[in-house]
Amino acid sequence: MAMLIPPADLPIPRLRLPIAPPASRRLMILDTNIMQYAITSQGGTVIHRLNTEIERTRIAEAAETGFCMTPFQILEVLGTVVPDIGVPTQPSKGQSRRQLLDQVINEARAKYAALPQLAQSSLATRAAERRSYLPEEAHALFDLCITGPCSQTDLTLQIASSLAWDYGLKTVFPKSIAQEIDDWLAALLLVTGQSQLSRFRIVKRLWDVFYAKGQKLVPQAVEGIEAANKAMRLKSRRDFLDCDLYHMACFGWFDADVTVLTCDPPDGIMNRIAVYKGVVESVAANAPDIPEDCLPAVRVGIIARCEPTGEITHIFPVQGVPTIV
Repeated sequence: MAMLIPPADLPIPRLRLPIAPPASRRLMILDTNIMQYAITSQGGTVIHRLNTEIERTRIAEAAETGFCMTPFQILEVLGTVVPDIGVPTQPSKGQSRRQLLDQVINEARAKYAALPQLAQSSLATRAAERRSYLPEEAHALFDLCITGPCSQTDLTLQIASSLAWDYGLKTVFPKSIAQEIDDWLAALLLVTGQSQLSRFRIVKRLWDVFYAKGQKLVPQAVEGIEAANKAMRLKSRRDFLDCDLYHMACFGWFDADVTVLTCDPPDGIMNRIAVYKGVVESVAANAPDIPEDCLPAVRVGIIARCEPTGEITHIFPVQGVPTIV
């Protein structure tokens, strides 16, 4: 497999994040682009090519394997549009910053859960409708990734929780409390468990702060910093959704390692992994009181870059990509 040359080295503190051994389970996640190519290809040509490539590259080897999609991806594939919601962000008298963030997330969850288009019955109906327009060869993959999840009675709560978490992380809080909120969010990068909740928005916030200062702090690494910043420029909501997959490749999905198949450009893939790992490492380096065995472990994740035809052109083992911090 072709591998890219890492960008210019940056000063790196002693790495603290533990390296996890291989898990017995591995989940395959297709990003929304390659998923759309796969399920709409006539005669299932892209699906057949992907199956051949996955076997050839051996990126799905584990005692147990399966396919899955995130709640965000399910909405994207179904074409379900979620309206903007308004949640107050002014703290009440005596309310802590953490209590305010919890309040925003809880209110957002309740509002999302009440939306009729997110009702489990509505999502199941939409899934059946979308399936009816697909080639027969795509039905098995669609059922694994979309029809099956849409039959789960707790799907609305899962989706509402993910949307609410995302809403809380992207909320612009009053300047008087914004720094305290950001400091607390940074601490969340080191919380283990709840691996289905992406921290990518937190990393993006912290990266933007570093980038504003990094060129002056490490002038010899400007080229590498610029390359990484280009990869971190997220132009749309979909960019954030697909970046959730980088979180899962790095830190797993519950007890499973994750292989992501994506159409992202190779240099963007490598730099996003490097920044994601690096920012979490930097936060860990500034939290010496937290024992290393309590920090999140970098999993045996893989990101495979695909052509729209299903050909795999690059493979990036997450643990082997150097960090940018």
